Amino acid sequence: MSSRRAQPAPPPKPWRVNAYVNGRSVGFHYEFDKLENISSNPTNVSFTSGCPYPTLVRCYTEANGGGYMSAANFAANSRENFNVGAFKSWEVLRR
Repeated sequence: MSSRRAQPAPPPKPWRVNAYVNGRSVGFHYEFDKLENISSNPTNVSFTSGCPYPTLVRCYTEANGGGYMSAANFAANSRENFNVGAFKSWEVLRR
């Protein structure tokens, strides 16, 4: 009889998407389904630590999800950089 116990699964790999102004990171997001306001009017989004799931990043021209929306679709583990135009709030959705 073996006294070995099953090892718990490793924690999921952390991921993070950053918001950029002129190539400089001005904020980041690391939670699904959470709308957040951001200052500095960033224009680009890119994952600095790839997410293991396909994701959609929605960016809104006004705070609290108001105004016009632009979106960027990311494949799993993508680190592409998308120009979405200036935005003041954003959210990350798992597709």
